[in-house]
Amino acid sequence: MAASPYLICSVQRSGSWLLCHALQDTGVLGVPAEYFHRGDEEFWRGRWGATTEEAFLQALRDQPVSANGVWGSKMMWNYFADALTRLRAWPHLGLASDAADPDVLAAAFPGVRYVWLRRDDKLRQAISLWRAGATGQYALTDGQQPAPPPFDQAAISRLVQWVEEGEAGWRRWFAAHSIAPLEIVYEDMTRRLTTVVRDISAFLGVPLPQDLGPVHPRMLRQADHHTERLVERFRSLSL
Repeated sequence: MAASPYLICSVQRSGSWLLCHALQDTGVLGVPAEYFHRGDEEFWRGRWGATTEEAFLQALRDQPVSANGVWGSKMMWNYFADALTRLRAWPHLGLASDAADPDVLAAAFPGVRYVWLRRDDKLRQAISLWRAGATGQYALTDGQQPAPPPFDQAAISRLVQWVEEGEAGWRRWFAAHSIAPLEIVYEDMTRRLTTVVRDISAFLGVPLPQDLGPVHPRMLRQADHHTERLVERFRSLSL
């Protein structure tokens, strides 16, 4: 198993790709992505030539590492239970069916550390998730224009509750298992991305290259005047 494994524990639209790309771009902090997400599994199976569950889980542990052997992955709350079920049932790990969650993760990724990425502004998080799902625009590249869908207060309200429940789920899980993750808040990360990367480097005990300069986002920020208009409209209708 790779050195210094870590999980970025989060809920969608908390800036996880911003953080994952920044960590990968250091060249020493792994290649974190959504390896446990069922929707992405076909892609990873094809890339790794993993046709069976055994081969896929083995490749998931061994393949996505930076040159120094550091392994990282996203872990979203909505598929966390599914990932645990798969790992707990993996014969390679030799676990009992009632093995505790942290023991399952420690068996699969010895020495695993936890980075908890969350977002304070749940309304803007929900709006971001709603816009992405309705338009298919999960990220913007140079020259691409946002395409806001028709306003849907009920859908946004449901997503506010969904992201709140996801964050509460992580909070309960960490507390139940006496785990103290490195906590990163999206609103802070966007202002000091390079410092956050250095904080994670120190947390993992992985030295950064001495010549590493400022870390820059790969993708354009999606929040815009449409976001602010939607926030104002949602709040005015919720009074």
